[in-house]
Parts: sequence; structure tokens; C-alpha cells
Amino acid sequence: MNLLNIFWNLVIESAPWLLIGYLLAGIIKQVIPSQWTQSQLARPGLLSSVKGAVIGAALPD
Repeated sequence: MNLLNIFWNLVIESAPWLLIGYLLAGIIKQVIPSQWTQSQLARPGLLSSVKGAVIGAALPD
């Protein structure tokens, strides 16, 4: 029973942050055009990789 309580507490603590993250990711995805994202990430090099990691961290897809 203790494991179930720990799991439930983890769900309760993380649920608001997950919902906020999904909401922000959806807003960002609607605001930033996908063509702009592709143009920024289509270039070779380290900077494109860093940009992709930063941009991709917020997107749900």
C-alpha cells in the first residue's frame, strides 16, 4: 500500500506541471510557424543542433 501512496503523491505533484508544459507547448506551436522552425534548423552545424534542442524541449511532438 505504501508504494501506491508514493505513486499517487508523485502523480498529484507532477500533474500541474505537466498540464502547464503541454499548454505552453501548444501555444508555442500555434504561434511560431513551422516554416520558420525548419529554416532555422535546416543549416548544418552546432548552432542548429543547439537551437533544435532549445526549441524541441517545449514542443509536444
